[in-house]
Amino acid sequence: QKQQKAAAALHLVQILAQIDPVVYVPSLAASIRSFVVSYNEENKSNNKKLHVSDELLQLWIHQLTHSDSVAIHSDLLQAMLALSKQEDSSSSLLLERGLKVLVDIWKQQSSNQGISNSIIMVRCATLFVEWLASSLLFSASTTTSSAVFVQAQDLFVSMLGNFDDPLQQLTCLDLLNQHFGSDDDGKVNSRQQPAQTLQWLSSPPLISPILQMLQDPILSGAALQYLSSVVLNVSSSTSIADTLLEYIAQQGVVTGNETERLHIVQALSNICVSMPNRILQNQTLRLAWWDLTRTPQSKLQAAILTSIALVLPKLEANSHLDRDTSTTAAMKLYNAVGSDNEYNSTTQWLLDRFVSSPMVELRISSYALLAAMLRLKKSSFGLSLLPRPVQQQLVELVADPTKREATLDARLAYFDVVESLHSHLVQAATPSPSTTSWLTTLLNDAQLKKLLQQLEKKLSLGPHGQEAQRWDVATE
Repeated sequence: QKQQKAAAALHLVQILAQIDPVVYVPSLAASIRSFVVSYNEENKSNNKKLHVSDELLQLWIHQLTHSDSVAIHSDLLQAMLALSKQEDSSSSLLLERGLKVLVDIWKQQSSNQGISNSIIMVRCATLFVEWLASSLLFSASTTTSSAVFVQAQDLFVSMLGNFDDPLQQLTCLDLLNQHFGSDDDGKVNSRQQPAQTLQWLSSPPLISPILQMLQDPILSGAALQYLSSVVLNVSSSTSIADTLLEYIAQQGVVTGNETERLHIVQALSNICVSMPNRILQNQTLRLAWWDLTRTPQSKLQAAILTSIALVLPKLEANSHLDRDTSTTAAMKLYNAVGSDNEYNSTTQWLLDRFVSSPMVELRISSYALLAAMLRLKKSSFGLSLLPRPVQQQLVELVADPTKREATLDARLAYFDVVESLHSHLVQAATPSPSTTSWLTTLLNDAQLKKLLQQLEKKLSLGPHGQEAQRWDVATE
């Protein structure tokens, strides 16, 4: 009786979709998503699972790959992922059945040529990567061992290696970057992936066409982003890093193309986290990352400073490096930035050129880099080596009672510097035989106490630097 009801419901869905797909299909897709998600939530504690018939699965995936509506694709994809996450053998079976339907459509479209066929192939690739990124395919051993899974991998790699269609290549590469790459802040976009997924993402059949894309002016940026993410996340990717660094060294300091420079900066920052000495020991690579003497655009300068600020804590916390190497490398990297930009120290360079800049993005990024440096374990020793005027300039920046930024982001960035220097003050106020703070040589006890009171007051006021007022006073 249940099967008869399901067959009748499916028959009704097919009729409605044929009568007026523009009206009924979006509503049906939204209803399916809502039903699947709510059903899974309501039945978490019991063993009730949804079963999808072969007919409905074929119709479902056909709509996913053929519909031009973004809303339909989004609703059906969310519902499919929710179904695939059911924790029983039926979810693995659903993946295998669904992948077979997907591969049949994919192969059929790849045998023909045309814009519509290419669009459907991209949608097939999208669904495959979505399944892969959700850690569902490699979680289902029956799926990954099947021939249909290998066929899906081969179809995706063939699209990626089709140099006659660079737009299709770029779309596939964007899919990989979206789900497995890192964003502009260097943060990995996807959650921790299974070892099998990482192995496939760095496998020669997949990497080979992407390495070739480095020579293409349209594809090189996205290729750099993906390859550097692989180096960051896969420990056995030394050969990929070698090729990338050789390519970047050949490019040198890119001055005419802001977007291309950004891709190089992001790639170097990713590689530096796992291989800092490869960057620190090569001046060409260092200049390609942070040489600002020939970079007039303020937003690009800010992006470069921010990339360095983001790398410092990651480098110090890198578990693949021994503790002394990671902490030393982080401070060495910070010190090299100023010297490569023709300054005696990076701190002096930031204070002279960027902290007082009229461009707010430069002030924010310089605050971020100063705060990141102040939080390093060996920052106190590094600061102790600075000339006394530079130390005083840093203290005056933080202690200035009139200092108040105009924008929220700038206030938060400046407050971060205040918090970071406050920790150095606390260390100076409570000295130990094993540690000596640079502040104790710069200030006497009375000055230290006064500075500590000033910073604690700033911290109590918060980023906005204003005392709270009674509501009747504030509204007068």
